[in-house]
Amino acid sequence: MKRPACKTLEISISRATTRAEIDAAAQVYERSRRAAFPWRPEADAQAANFLRTAEEEEVFVARFGSRIVGMASFYAPENFLHSLYVDPDAQGLGVGRALVAHVRAHATGPLTLKLDAKNDKARGFYRAHGWQRMHGSDDSGVENGLAWERWRLD
Repeated sequence: MKRPACKTLEISISRATTRAEIDAAAQVYERSRRAAFPWRPEADAQAANFLRTAEEEEVFVARFGSRIVGMASFYAPENFLHSLYVDPDAQGLGVGRALVAHVRAHATGPLTLKLDAKNDKARGFYRAHGWQRMHGSDDSGVENGLAWERWRLD
């Protein structure tokens, strides 16, 4: 995606309701995961992984015009932000911040998420937007050989 010349872009966010929207979200997931997690096996970034979990979650998509440039999947019963991905070419334009705000408006309490402890870029993003790392006994661990952390947004 070529970056626009203007400083302000209108981001629209809606719930993904059609198969085409879910598939587009899955493609953003795949591209973004591959860029964000070079230390993970490539199989971890397959769109099919997202599609399996999306069946039980609310999926929101962010658009610039008609193009889907970001996605968030939200497990409402636990106020859990399961996935937040922005197309690498659209990062730094406010898409992630807008998606979090949209999900937060649908939550019934504080949001939580898990992230790779190695993912410094994500840790910086969440910290800059008011999230705090949790430190309880169940708030970090190792899954498939990779350390993770739980974060919360009140």
